[in-house]
Amino acid sequence: MRYEILVAIRYLRSSGLQTVLILLATVVGIVAFVFIASLINGLQDQLIRDILGNIAHIRLEPEEREPGLIEPIEGFTVLLARQERRRRREEIEGWRGVVDLAETIPGITAVSPQAVGGGFVVQGGERVPVSLNGVEPDRVSAILDVEGNLVAGTVELGPSDAL
Repeated sequence: MRYEILVAIRYLRSSGLQTVLILLATVVGIVAFVFIASLINGLQDQLIRDILGNIAHIRLEPEEREPGLIEPIEGFTVLLARQERRRRREEIEGWRGVVDLAETIPGITAVSPQAVGGGFVVQGGERVPVSLNGVEPDRVSAILDVEGNLVAGTVELGPSDAL
């Protein structure tokens, strides 16, 4: 037998109470490690299910438009000064057709168009910036369970309602 094992056996036999305490501490440490590892794995699964399961997995956005260059004309020199214009509102022209087309693609389970913008809310003289997301109420529940997560009120949305 190896020397290290003989020393360990001799040490464990020398004091019964100390051996029991060492084994008990080892068992408690292993149980605590298994418990914490299980807790973290369960939390990870729940976070993935709650966060990734409730957001769109594919986003369709309009392509960036770059200004075209002027074709050179014989006898003239083309001078080009390019200035970035203010950010244009991002929109997909003919978005309803894109939604209809996306619904026909195999593997797509839900489609929900969304309009995103910003604004300010004024309350008591204080101005607070807000982010606004516009959705079609009958389509958004296919991606995010709004009704299931609603604490009070209804999901009924009209043109002047907010949720």
